[in-house]
Amino acid sequence: MQATSPNYDPYKTTRKVDFFVRFELLDVNAKDKAVPTVSGQEDVSQLTQLTDGKTEFSAKYATLEDDSWELDGTYDLFPNDVTSLQTGWFSNVLSGADGVFTTPPHLSFSFGGTAISTIGFSLFFDTLTDNYATSIRVTTYASDGTTIIEQDTFSNEKAQCIINMPVQNYYSVKFEFLSTSQPYRRIRISECLFGIVQNFEKKDIVSANLTYDVDFLCETFPARQLSFTFENSDKKYNLINPSGLYAYLQEGQDISAKISIGNEDVNMGQFEFLKSKAADDGIQGEITAGDYVLSLLDSPVYNGGSNTTDTLQNVVNSVLSGLGITTSIATPSYTVSKAIPQGTTKREAIRLLAQAAMCSVWVDREGVLQIHPLSVSLSEVDELNADRMQSMAGIGVAEPVEKVTLTVKNEFDTDLDGNLRTSETTYTSGTGAKEKSFVNPCVATANGQAVADWLLAQANKRVKYEKQNRGNPAIEIGDTLKIYDAYGENRNAVVTSQELNYDGGLSAKTKAVGE
Repeated sequence: MQATSPNYDPYKTTRKVDFFVRFELLDVNAKDKAVPTVSGQEDVSQLTQLTDGKTEFSAKYATLEDDSWELDGTYDLFPNDVTSLQTGWFSNVLSGADGVFTTPPHLSFSFGGTAISTIGFSLFFDTLTDNYATSIRVTTYASDGTTIIEQDTFSNEKAQCIINMPVQNYYSVKFEFLSTSQPYRRIRISECLFGIVQNFEKKDIVSANLTYDVDFLCETFPARQLSFTFENSDKKYNLINPSGLYAYLQEGQDISAKISIGNEDVNMGQFEFLKSKAADDGIQGEITAGDYVLSLLDSPVYNGGSNTTDTLQNVVNSVLSGLGITTSIATPSYTVSKAIPQGTTKREAIRLLAQAAMCSVWVDREGVLQIHPLSVSLSEVDELNADRMQSMAGIGVAEPVEKVTLTVKNEFDTDLDGNLRTSETTYTSGTGAKEKSFVNPCVATANGQAVADWLLAQANKRVKYEKQNRGNPAIEIGDTLKIYDAYGENRNAVVTSQELNYDGGLSAKTKAVGE
């Protein structure tokens, strides 16, 4: 379960529920491609930090600028080595007594020949000292670096500056800082976002749906999904609106969500924009976002299969190489076969490896790829009792599986002459007519029978719960709940799915499997 405070109570008789969504309308190529240059800088500057996602300086630093070293105990001194600090860019010139620069300092970014399209820009000045530029000239350029596409001057009154300037297909951008909020000040910038961040709150969101689940038998690798409907009275999300946002919506833009219950926020994870649509009358819009980790796994294929065995951790690392995905593996030393067929998507390869290691696989809301067995714990993290459920209904018993056949194919096998061939081995567990079949090339020969036995045991965990309830957003996949029933058995079960619905209030459909 997500960590919460001791005072967290999601089931109060009367509860205040809020839903928040942060949508980063940023060009997905700009951050990694951006190369900064400046008119001049102080020694403490670290320009690579301008696009690292950290929007605030490490501390409130004392400098010799006018009234910028107050002896109130809130200022820190720069150490000799600032590499561990967030310092961004400190310009090497000061504004005058009127806050105006004689020669305006400037910050530019080029993108290595990549065309960038953004709805605007977000500049984060020194929020800790409330020091910022009050007038900024922004110029975007074509691929030759000299032809101006758009140029405009903007007034600003905040340390977190949003510049609304829609521009398509520019190759570099230059920010010139004409004046500061206080006299005799440097420009200090911690971060630049190539786009703007739109925040949706309770007053904006009409409804929202969030789902996350896992396959008990690891036959699939499900994705988390978020969709929400919001007020669209300004029609920004209408396709035919010439001043709307459609030209700047890109798959892969980051969306994060949180649910607040009783003023305590619960992180619901990070997603990636998939699609947007508006209602016919344009009054409401809808955004759908998917699992950002799985988006990394769906496009590329894995062609590193071979006729070898290795540890689960090593083969997973090979599949995920270069993707920057964090993993949590219950049995990293478990032996699996690397006979992943050519052209297999990385998502499917991970699923096969997880099943071969007798585990399920999912991505948690922190973005960690989890490969763990699902089992019912003796101690529960929460309970669904009569007061928290709509009814005692929602318990079923699945049909029994009497027999499992597991086929292990290896297309990298060789004959005695060293010629490639496809070998096939079948493992059987149980007897009877009610049979379920599996195919998995990643099962190591030494573990084939154990995996078949595990699949039969998993298939016969037949008590299934599907409970409509008030909803606790802190519940995670793999958590054990005590679920009350009309017979007084009140058994423990492991969570395999959670669907949260928000419409001003919160409700949930929770699925779990019992022993």
